[in-house]
Amino acid sequence: MNPGDPQQMNYSDKKSDEVSVREHGQGGEALLLSVLDSSLDIIQAFDAVRDQSGGIIDFIWKVQNKKGLEQNGDVIGKSLLQHNPGVMLSGIFERMVKVVETGIPSEQEQFYYHEQFKDQWFYQALVRQGDGVTMTTRDITAQKKDHLETLAAKRRLEAVINVSAIALAKLVAVRDREGIIIDFIYEWLNDAAIRMGIDKAGKSLLASFPYARISGLFGLMVKASETGAMQQTELHYAAEGYDWWLYYKIVKLDDGVMFSCDNITERKQSEQALQEQARLIQAVTDVMPDMMSVVALPSRDIIYANRDALVTLGFDDERVAISYTERRRLFHPEDLPALEKYYQRFISLTDEEENKVEYRLRKSNGEWVLLSVRGKVFKRDAFGNVSQVLMIGQDITERRNRERQVLELKDQIAQKAKDQLKQSESLLASIFKASPVGLGFFDTRGEAVLLNDEMRRFLPTGMMPSRDKKNVDRWLAFQPDGSRIKPYDYPGTRALKGDPILPFLEMQYLGDDADPIWARVSSIPFLDDKGVVLGFISVITDINELKKTTEELKVSERQLKQLLKQKDDFIGIASHELKTPVTSIKAYGQLVQANLERAGDHKNANLLARLNGQVDRLISLINQLLDLTRVQEGKLQLHTEDTDINELLHERIEEIQPTTSSYFVLHPEPLPLIKVDRERIGQVITNLLSNAIKYSSPDTLITIGSATQANGIRVSVKDQGEGIAEQDQQKVFERFFRTTDGHTHLAPGMGLGLYISAQIIHRHGGHFTLESKKGEGSVFSFFLPFENTGSSIA
Repeated sequence: MNPGDPQQMNYSDKKSDEVSVREHGQGGEALLLSVLDSSLDIIQAFDAVRDQSGGIIDFIWKVQNKKGLEQNGDVIGKSLLQHNPGVMLSGIFERMVKVVETGIPSEQEQFYYHEQFKDQWFYQALVRQGDGVTMTTRDITAQKKDHLETLAAKRRLEAVINVSAIALAKLVAVRDREGIIIDFIYEWLNDAAIRMGIDKAGKSLLASFPYARISGLFGLMVKASETGAMQQTELHYAAEGYDWWLYYKIVKLDDGVMFSCDNITERKQSEQALQEQARLIQAVTDVMPDMMSVVALPSRDIIYANRDALVTLGFDDERVAISYTERRRLFHPEDLPALEKYYQRFISLTDEEENKVEYRLRKSNGEWVLLSVRGKVFKRDAFGNVSQVLMIGQDITERRNRERQVLELKDQIAQKAKDQLKQSESLLASIFKASPVGLGFFDTRGEAVLLNDEMRRFLPTGMMPSRDKKNVDRWLAFQPDGSRIKPYDYPGTRALKGDPILPFLEMQYLGDDADPIWARVSSIPFLDDKGVVLGFISVITDINELKKTTEELKVSERQLKQLLKQKDDFIGIASHELKTPVTSIKAYGQLVQANLERAGDHKNANLLARLNGQVDRLISLINQLLDLTRVQEGKLQLHTEDTDINELLHERIEEIQPTTSSYFVLHPEPLPLIKVDRERIGQVITNLLSNAIKYSSPDTLITIGSATQANGIRVSVKDQGEGIAEQDQQKVFERFFRTTDGHTHLAPGMGLGLYISAQIIHRHGGHFTLESKKGEGSVFSFFLPFENTGSSIA
């Protein structure tokens, strides 16, 4: 603005006028200023400053009360935008302009953080006054902060309440004319209550949940509201589609209640299950034939005992705690040291280990019984020390008596058997002596009761090998696969356990002066009528010569395999060396035949033609031998390419048709291209066509077919020959195989064609099939998959 502007001069005049009024206190203006100064709000008046086009570009202070003076200083006649530029950024200037232009007052809360004001809130009212505005401003920062903090606290409280897993609800009492509570209205619920299905804000409690009155919940809510005393209860709510156990806490809040509701169904079910389990355990332990008790340490007092334990100990079953002093008088004096060690062992026992003891106990009737007691750690204190142990005791008196009787009886039987065997030893010795194998009978200690001479050769000490500690190294035992056996698994030892060793184990006997002797050893337990082992019988067969013969056969077999390999190598080398000269002979023969025909010597030309035919057969045989060698050495490689099998069938039929009086009929189906070794598959087709010609009568029909299957293609060749015997059909694909039907002289060959063909198809991932009946011809078919699963070179 230009300093010489007339308006600028007016601003100074207006400032002088206000100062004069304040100093001299004259007239109504002085009274007005006095009233304004008494206000706690900031009251200011501004005149608009306009540009040449009449647009408001600023405001000039015209009036302000003392509160404004304290805040802004002496600003009368000064520019608003120069003194408080923040009014532009905060939107205050824009509202002032709008009030002047429209005459519509404005009032709102304003957050201001410019100039000397730091994060303050104001309540601001604007009213048009002439060509300007009057602004009333009240500082509400403290109230605003209190309000915001209250809102934040409320939101935090709501978040805490809503994050709670327990349902919370506030209800307002509904009273009749006499003031009696007749219902409650849901006023507020948290999220957990809504998840429980109590989404009833604004609705009646009894209308929504009538069972609340029947269950007593409504009565507790009335009591809490009337008396102010907190009420709590557990109840089974089984109505309105619920079947829950609920835990309620109810407190008075205003004219109503606040309650928390926790679903404790799982806990109640668990408690019921535990109670049922406890009753079951008590019933089971009471009917158990064993003594069961829980003993406290270090006092050794019984804190729990089942009925059988109490009856056995002779105590009243109404008493639970039984002191060790009371029990100690029941123990046999000789067993007290063992019991002392038993209790001491619990100090170092782990939770997984088991403690055992046997001791004699005097029952209430004065009878002594033998108990076998097993104990485990049941509970530890806060320091990890054993505080309780679980003990299970069994009365083994009768069992021990039976065992003693059985042992005595066994010894009597064994002694009787030994006496009887000794009486008949001379008779048995003569029988055993004639036996070419070692025979012997041994008692339960492993001592020989009766041996023949052959057995004495192997057991000079008369003891079974595993019990003969001084000579245990004389015997080595082997499984049929040649693996070593430990002495505790020798035939005699296992026979004493009731395990027969049949048919035999191979063992090696190492004598003092002789070479090791191989023997087959068999042992079977000797049992009485009750199945008790009284001893065992062993048979030892000298197989030393048999072993030598077996080894010699193995050597011969290895030599034979080596010779066969040398034979195969020779065939491969010979075939390879023959192929070049025979090919040359073929070429020269054809050349000579052509020259003779040109010379008119047809007789000799025919002889050369026959010679060339024989050379062709020789070349075919050489090629088969070379293929055989490649197959056996795994060197038959495939060079695959996309191939039209129908086209290949046409080619091979056209090649072979001029050489035979038989005629071919092809029934092809449309086939997709397939990736195969074209030359090798052509070799297979030629072989099948040649075989069909060989084994069929002249001038007969040979039918060839092709078809697509689910995952590949199939080619078949059908002849009208004699067919193949059933016993030969599984062998026709073996190398060098020739049928046994007496017609092989009609079709000379080495029996390699089908073998090599089958190997080629197999390398493509396919397979051969044969259908044939004697006198009805044969059908040879091969299958090739679309995806080659064999090995090939692309």
